[in-house]
Amino acid sequence: LIKAGAHVDHLTEDKRNALMTACYFGHELCARALIKAGANLEATLPNGHTALMIACSCNHDMCARALIEAGVNINASNNDGMTSLITACENGHHLCA
Repeated sequence: LIKAGAHVDHLTEDKRNALMTACYFGHELCARALIKAGANLEATLPNGHTALMIACSCNHDMCARALIEAGVNINASNNDGMTSLITACENGHHLCA
């Protein structure tokens, strides 16, 4: 789909893009393909959550690693001031922390 020209930053009704979806479900290879295709690493949901926060809250360390390797802002915070590290620690996800 990417090669055919699908828009990698298309948003769903709840403002989620494909990279966020891949990180939510832990699909590292999809996340890497989207990153390579230029997906917006810093896109946020209305609550301020980023793809990295989503990966860390779901304990998908390999998706988190892919985002970090791509240069995502690891210190971004959501509307409540939570960062990806705080989210990982709050949920006991030591592999993401």
